[in-house]
Amino acid sequence: MHIATAPAPGVPSMPADQPGHLSREQNATLLAFILSANQFPAGAAELSTDGERLQQIRFEAAKTK
Repeated sequence: MHIATAPAPGVPSMPADQPGHLSREQNATLLAFILSANQFPAGAAELSTDGERLQQIRFEAAKTK
């Protein structure tokens, strides 16, 4: 199954008539799945559902040679 069509574990399909209705926990689970699928390394703790903590995550481009 291709990543674009694979369901994220623990995240139900979002109903077409209720966009944006995932809980904070479901959003964090989905984000963790996307990061894992794109081979980002796992952290030491579970991904927080707290918005302020999530805003502290920074992505830096890999340095090229």
